[in-house]
Amino acid sequence: MRRFLPFLLALGCASSPDVEEKKVSEKISDEDRDAILDAPVKIERSKVAAANLARLELPDTPNTPAREIDGVLEDWDRKLFRIFDKKSSVESGERFWRGPRDLAMRIAADSDQGYLYLAVDVKDDEVIAGDSETVVDAIVVTIRDPSLDRFVRAVPQSAKIQDMVKAETKLIFFPDGRYGRYDSSDPLPDNMGVISIQENDEGWRLELALQIEAFEQVSSIPLETVAFRVDLLDGDEADRLGTQTVFSMLPDRGNDEPRMALFNTAGLLPHFEVNEAPPRKNAIGTWVAEEQTWNFTAFERVPEIWVTIDDRKAFEEAVRESESVNDLCQVARKDVQLVETYASRGGGFRAGLLVCGDREVRGSCPKNSKTDVFWLMLKQNGGSWLVEKAIKVFPESLNQCATQAVEDEEFYFGFSMFPLDMIDHYTWAVGWEKAQKAHQYDYAAEGLTIIQTELSNPVIGSVLSDEKRSERNERVKTVSKVYLSYVDDDGHWDLCSVEDALEQGCAGVDQGCKTYEHGKQILTTTQLYNPKTRRFERYELSKHPGCNADFDFSEREGFLLMQSPGRIGFLPSPSMEEGESLQLF
Repeated sequence: MRRFLPFLLALGCASSPDVEEKKVSEKISDEDRDAILDAPVKIERSKVAAANLARLELPDTPNTPAREIDGVLEDWDRKLFRIFDKKSSVESGERFWRGPRDLAMRIAADSDQGYLYLAVDVKDDEVIAGDSETVVDAIVVTIRDPSLDRFVRAVPQSAKIQDMVKAETKLIFFPDGRYGRYDSSDPLPDNMGVISIQENDEGWRLELALQIEAFEQVSSIPLETVAFRVDLLDGDEADRLGTQTVFSMLPDRGNDEPRMALFNTAGLLPHFEVNEAPPRKNAIGTWVAEEQTWNFTAFERVPEIWVTIDDRKAFEEAVRESESVNDLCQVARKDVQLVETYASRGGGFRAGLLVCGDREVRGSCPKNSKTDVFWLMLKQNGGSWLVEKAIKVFPESLNQCATQAVEDEEFYFGFSMFPLDMIDHYTWAVGWEKAQKAHQYDYAAEGLTIIQTELSNPVIGSVLSDEKRSERNERVKTVSKVYLSYVDDDGHWDLCSVEDALEQGCAGVDQGCKTYEHGKQILTTTQLYNPKTRRFERYELSKHPGCNADFDFSEREGFLLMQSPGRIGFLPSPSMEEGESLQLF
């Protein structure tokens, strides 16, 4: 391992790379996928994995790339490439950049079940590989699991999760074939994939076929969405030490968020053996690749009464045959989706979340469309299942189709559910996302609704965990850490939200946003549970001493809400002890 100090000086904010002396000869497509995003994007979207990990039933993974990884890019579809040849791509060293003939690049991404493919075609009039002590020309590729990164950023430092999770891998590649880690002295991941680096008359090229193992840790298997960026380092003067220009597909200019491109892989599968199933298919935790095996560590609380089930045939049959559900939902005429299902550990009950809404008409959603979300309880009766209870999660029907928004209206989606048996065996949390898009306006939020299923008015509380409101020249963002904790001394669980609020000026809708000088605030919202009304009620006085900006998760009993699209869970405080199991079924 050798240390490259000039690289540290050139980038200013990054650790110096350690590069293993490996050559390109060592081995480490399908439809047109989502295009690379040119604009800065919030790191968020990741679909729930489709594979049935409960039984570890995964399709066979290709052992070799479908593409020939040889640095020859003529076999790539030209439509997949994005060209970066403008001054706006220069992150630093503008005075050294003399135009696209001096330095430019084009980048493409593709995938199949076994590999994420990246191609970087560099136009450089003076290629200087440098040596073991000096970085001159190089390509830095950053890959990240956006869901895992989002999870890490959502957890407070006091939870002590950050040291266990690595959401990002940075790799550096040199024109002479060397490559290694950019920001760490750790060894490279085992079986990264296949790498080819080739010089040519116009510059040099990098072609990668990366396995899921290159990410080292992921939030789900298969991995549906990846975030990546490519940075190009360049120096044209052999007698000048180090890199002069940093050229990037998404240059950082002091923005509050990292600028990454999101890419839908349609599901990267593992090459290593998967050791054991997580407690539920979409459990909140991390898969770690080590010693040729993927192992899962769950961070969320595992329910004591309920377990998730993937075989929904009996549930779907009971819904079709239920007169009560048909009266509420008009199943035959609606678009009906069974989102998530649980079974009691004793086997006698099942609970599920049903989305029942109007269908699209010729590709659009009519103005008067309605959608309802039902929490259902099924009870075993002999050899069949009967719908015992159906509860509307939202008291008023949603003005939308089941899978599409009415134009310019709010749209709810990404539903999930979780039993709050730490409160009691009647209480459930239903997670959701909502979005609204209109001219020069973009709104997005995530949150949950809490229902107590024995009440005639079951909705007892709701909370937002993430909210963003963007307009042409400004954006307001609120990211909340939502705690279910004992805020007061009455022995009932309460809700404490510690909110990071940002007010930002923008160059366009979600474009070039920067936080105002005094635009950053920490706010708190307290909802105390009232046992008389059986509701979480907003605390309207001054800040509650039990819920403030200094809320220490490590010292308090409670749970932190963890939410991402299609899944919801609760992270126990480090001070929580295992309680006695609730007995119900």
